[in-house]
Amino acid sequence: MKPSPARRALAALFLLATVSCRGIADPGEEYTAARRAADRWVQRHPTGWTLSLKGERALTRPTWSRGCADRPESGFTALRYAAEDVEIDLFFRCPVGDAAGAADLARAFSHAVLQELPHGIESRGWRFDVRMPSSSVSEKVTFSAPAPGRLVVGVETPLHAVYGHSVRTACQPPADAPSPEGCYLSREHRIPLSLTLTVPFQGTELR
Repeated sequence: MKPSPARRALAALFLLATVSCRGIADPGEEYTAARRAADRWVQRHPTGWTLSLKGERALTRPTWSRGCADRPESGFTALRYAAEDVEIDLFFRCPVGDAAGAADLARAFSHAVLQELPHGIESRGWRFDVRMPSSSVSEKVTFSAPAPGRLVVGVETPLHAVYGHSVRTACQPPADAPSPEGCYLSREHRIPLSLTLTVPFQGTELR
């Protein structure tokens, strides 16, 4: 006797639900995979990380930063490089000059914030950051102009750790609340970072 259309539909829904559930990883399994992904990155960079970024996007002043001509209360103006998986903010003491060159930038430089770097660490359901010992870098940052219209920014700084956090809804705590256990990981890895950023630059981006 053939099953009724209703039973066939119910069986199909059950099979679909079973397959879908199998595709959902257990939080513990996701944590283990994330830990392994962080460990693999550490193993690939045992003594240092050299990162060379060549962008076609020029440095721009972010909307929250005022130009020196506007006399910002902080006394600083900023330039940002932003691309996929990259966000770097460079802060300068005012005044800098309307047509700043590499030497002007070096003279006025205050600090850099490496918000996001393209580390390439991936694991399902997790986001990762490679973190420094402090939130900003103020030493060993250089500026040079190897050709007209090009700027090279060099940064030498130590790294501190690889940090990961689950993107599951249950792992997003309220403000100022600690993350639940199993929702984050930190893999200490103290190695030097040598970063080179080459971008278009006309000298008027700070206006």
